[in-house]
Amino acid sequence: MQKLPSERASNDVAARDPAHASSQGARKGWSGVQVASIDEEAAAGQQKFIGNRNTDNAEHQQPEDGEIAIGGDPLEDGAFQSAMIANMQGASIGIRAHSGWGAVVVVAGGPGAIDVIDRRKIVISAVSQPYHFAKGLADPESYLAECAAASERLALDALREIILSARQRQKMVRNCAILMSAGRTLPALPKILASHPLIHTAEGEFFRQAFRKAGERLDLKVTGIPERDLVERSDPMKREIASLGSTLGPPWTSDQKNACLAALLVLKP
Repeated sequence: MQKLPSERASNDVAARDPAHASSQGARKGWSGVQVASIDEEAAAGQQKFIGNRNTDNAEHQQPEDGEIAIGGDPLEDGAFQSAMIANMQGASIGIRAHSGWGAVVVVAGGPGAIDVIDRRKIVISAVSQPYHFAKGLADPESYLAECAAASERLALDALREIILSARQRQKMVRNCAILMSAGRTLPALPKILASHPLIHTAEGEFFRQAFRKAGERLDLKVTGIPERDLVERSDPMKREIASLGSTLGPPWTSDQKNACLAALLVLKP
């Protein structure tokens, strides 16, 4: 199991050469980083979910002289909110990225009691093959940087919605696993655009990075897991995951199964 890279590689995407940034991540083996700060919008969404009441109501007015303030809404008490979150069951997200979208599965529980609480197809790009399109442009670097920023925003919005939906079911998402390819090192952008196989490799890395950055901005601990390792595994948990399809219904392809397994491997109850 490998962890994902720091912000530096992805920042290079927006700053200069997106493809080279991806290759830097591959060379470093996707070393793990957890961003300490939570995105302000995510924090606002969390506050809205746990109860954003009107501060002008009677419960929040200052008591008159000689009166004693009694009661109050526990949902607006910071300590109470923290206790609620601490008592939620742990959950994790698994993502199998494709060109322009990702298969996402959210799980709780564990072996013998796997609880799939959400599964979705998340589209994070209006252009499914940005490197293919960039090949014919005069300034492919700027175009790819714009695409990277747009994909990260879409991934951020989608993952935020998933996290808040899980909290409504008393599940606290703390971890995210992203399935990785074999991970060949990518050269500079001109060489990538001159090679069709490298274009496909770069696009896979491009969208994995978008999901990674979005997860870290939401304060998730993001881990990269080589998909090949999951395919080679042979254990009861894989068989249990496969059997879930009969009750969950479609889609339950290798995308969902491997995303589910990856999520379970990083799940912290």
